[in-house]
Order: sequence, then structure tokens, then C-alpha cells
Amino acid sequence: MNLLKRNKKDFYYKLFLGKVETKDENGNNTGLYEISYEDPVACSAHFFNSGIKYKEMFGSDFDFNAVIWIENTNSPITKNSIIVTSDGVEYEVLKKIEYYTHSFFALKSLRKSSWLKLKL
Repeated sequence: MNLLKRNKKDFYYKLFLGKVETKDENGNNTGLYEISYEDPVACSAHFFNSGIKYKEMFGSDFDFNAVIWIENTNSPITKNSIIVTSDGVEYEVLKKIEYYTHSFFALKSLRKSSWLKLKL
């Protein structure tokens, strides 16, 4: 019952591109870096709270708040990607586990998102 299509939650994900060195007003490198991401892409998946079952699956060596389950093993979402839910909560992907027909992702809650102006 928990994995029905009507129980899926819509979200956006941004893929991690890398670090970009910042420049000052004269165009010179500052030595500081900003993290850059691709444009947001809409998707839907099943969201779960992190429980004992998922702690055993991902391991207890890091702290995560939520788990998503996607029925696609070819998902482009990777570690360090950002996920923003329709209610504006922003998550960072910490770990990905792939099975034959689906993928699980461990998520760490970051903050309320400021860039989500789109309606799902």
C-alpha cells in the first residue's frame, strides 16, 4: 500500500557540476570557490523517514534524515546532488544504492529552499 503511485511525492533535483573559482570585480581569481549545479529537473519518488531498516541498509557511519525510492536504476541523481521537495525542504544526497529495478538514496536535510519558485 505504501508504494502506490498516488503516494509519490514530486520534487526537483539539481546535479552537482563541480567547484568554480570566483572572480572579483576586476576579473581576477579570488582563491575562493563556489559549488555549481545544473538546472533543476522535475521528478517523483517515494519518500520515507530514516528508520532502523534503512540504517541497516545504508550503514550507521553517517547521519541521514530521509530515504527516497525511485523505480529506475538509470537515475542521474548522484552523491552531492541537491533535492528540493514541493514543500521547499532542501536535501543533499549522501549515498546511493542500486538494485535490479530500483534505487535508494540517503538524504540529509539542509534548509528551506530559497530557489524553488516553481509549482509542481
